Amino acid sequence: MTTDLERFLAECTLLGQEEVDWNNGALPLYLTAYLSSALPPDEYVTSVRCLIFKDDQVLVQRDRHNLHLLPGGRRECGETFEQTLDREVAEETGWTIADAKVLGVLHFHHLGPKPAGYLYPYPDFLQVVYQAEADREQPERRLDDGHELDSTFLSIAEAQRLIPPPWGQVFLATALRNRLPPSGAR
Repeated sequence: MTTDLERFLAECTLLGQEEVDWNNGALPLYLTAYLSSALPPDEYVTSVRCLIFKDDQVLVQRDRHNLHLLPGGRRECGETFEQTLDREVAEETGWTIADAKVLGVLHFHHLGPKPAGYLYPYPDFLQVVYQAEADREQPERRLDDGHELDSTFLSIAEAQRLIPPPWGQVFLATALRNRLPPSGAR
C-alpha cells in the first residue's frame, strides 16, 4: 500500500474486515470498511455507493445473490465522485438523490496476482460510501443490467434485521445519527 493511501486510512475509523470472492472466486479480495467524512485520494477510487433514506425508511436493493443497502457503481472517465453517484443511483434504482454526504470507504486489497488486462488500481482500490436523501423517482432512468433486480424502501428496523454483514449495520447506524430530521418533521 502506498503512503498516501496509508495516511488516509490511518485517519479513518475501522468498522470491520472480511475476505470476499468476486467473479466466482476468480478475484479473491480482502475488504476493510471504514467510517470517514473525508474524501480519499482520487486515484484509488473505482466506484461510489450510497445509503438512501426516504422519511423513516432506507432503500434496500435485491441483486441475484442477496439484499444490500449500497447501490452504486463504477466511475466513468472524467466523472467526479458526485457525478458518478448521481448517475449510478439513477441507473440502479430509478431515484435521484439530494444532500449527499461522505460516510466512509470500502478498501479492497487483492489477495492474488494482478489479473491479465486488469484496468483498475492494483493491489488496492476504494469505493466511497455516501449517505443521501431520496429526491425524485424517475423509473425511466433505471437500467436493467441483469444484476440488480429491484429496489424498495423498507423501515429502518426491517432493514437492520435483513441486511448483513456487521459493518453494513454500522454504516446504517452512523448514517442515522448523521441525518437531519425528515422533511416536515419538527
